[in-house]
Amino acid sequence: MHRPVPRRAARRGVTLVEVLVALAIVSVLVSLALPAVRGARDQSRALHCVAGLRQWGVAFLSYALEYDGHLPRVVAGAPGPARNRAAGAWYNELPPYVGAPRYGRIYDGSDEPEHGGYRESWIWYCPSLIAVDRKHSASRRNAFHYAMNNVVDGSGSFPYPGDPPAHVRADTIPRAMSTPLLTEPQVNVPYAQPNNPAGSGGNLARDRHPDATINLLFADGQVRRLRGPGVADVTTVASPWYARHDPTLIWGPFE
Repeated sequence: MHRPVPRRAARRGVTLVEVLVALAIVSVLVSLALPAVRGARDQSRALHCVAGLRQWGVAFLSYALEYDGHLPRVVAGAPGPARNRAAGAWYNELPPYVGAPRYGRIYDGSDEPEHGGYRESWIWYCPSLIAVDRKHSASRRNAFHYAMNNVVDGSGSFPYPGDPPAHVRADTIPRAMSTPLLTEPQVNVPYAQPNNPAGSGGNLARDRHPDATINLLFADGQVRRLRGPGVADVTTVASPWYARHDPTLIWGPFE
């Protein structure tokens, strides 16, 4: 014989108060987790940028070994298709050494839809610069998320009015472990400079990362993460140009 279920046990709905309490608990947990998630994301982006610089370091070394110790050129002339495809330029000579496309192949200077763009080759971009790139790039597609120190030859010229006259030998850099070779620029250009003694503004990304640091590849192949503002500010002496906060960090020209 079927026994009826007591009315009080037949169904018990969730009250509005219980729903609100559950939502409050979830909100608290999410608010506690978000800073950790953001921190992990930012750290991941920073590590991505460091990994890119390390690969560029491998490419610089490979190039120097093949070309009798010479470095590729900075090539800081006027932007456009000719510069993008410039022979001897670091951004065209180095990528093949690490299996990446030359810059002249991924961006030709036009505003046509890109084919096989730089984001398909992780060496070309730093996630921390995506927003800056979109701000400063007219096409919003070309990218110089890394840039070469344009006084690494010791000339002291900021910037070059055209191409440097010759490839620089790596062994002519007197303090390779203290000399930036490649860094993270604030604007979308292939050459980098700090605030120089003449008083004109530099183009380093002083606050690229959340902790106001900047990644640099040095001429001896090491990658270091330093405080951005201090790295960019150099002394006003004529030669050499030391970072104001760190007399062991030298940009050029060299003594």
